[in-house]
Amino acid sequence: MMPKWIAVGIALEKESISYYSSALKKVKDMGSIRLLEFLIDQEKEHLRFFERLKKEKNLEKGVEAEQKKLGKMKIIKKIYSKKELNSILGKRFNVRTVFDKAIDLEEKAILMYTNYASKSENPKIKTFLIMLAKFENEHRKLIKSHEDAVYNSFYWDGIQFVRLES
Repeated sequence: MMPKWIAVGIALEKESISYYSSALKKVKDMGSIRLLEFLIDQEKEHLRFFERLKKEKNLEKGVEAEQKKLGKMKIIKKIYSKKELNSILGKRFNVRTVFDKAIDLEEKAILMYTNYASKSENPKIKTFLIMLAKFENEHRKLIKSHEDAVYNSFYWDGIQFVRLES
């Protein structure tokens, strides 16, 4: 019988992939497009981890193998170059709703993975889930910094100003 944390992980990753794929159709700027493409790729890889674990007869051995693969995954820290961010002048749009939902999805995954990690008595499963939670947290930070760059400030004659609206 498949452990519940694997089933929940599969469902969460599928939900994220679906949302990011539909959000990709709504955004226009290259930074948002690259961010969503990156997130889709990351969540697809997480889904593959869970799909392989679902089929694994020796769960502990499978978790150990997936943990090594997870350790090789890269997290990017920023989406825009300074030149690209400056080119957004006059092309601002409200990404708040798109990326607020993305942050919610990442936070949901973080909570689920840390919750199951805290309940796990198997140290390898616990470590694997904590690593996944850290990846999701890095995704959350990346989305938030992207949202802040696009929404919470604006540029005028090379000077950055913080938005006054809430």
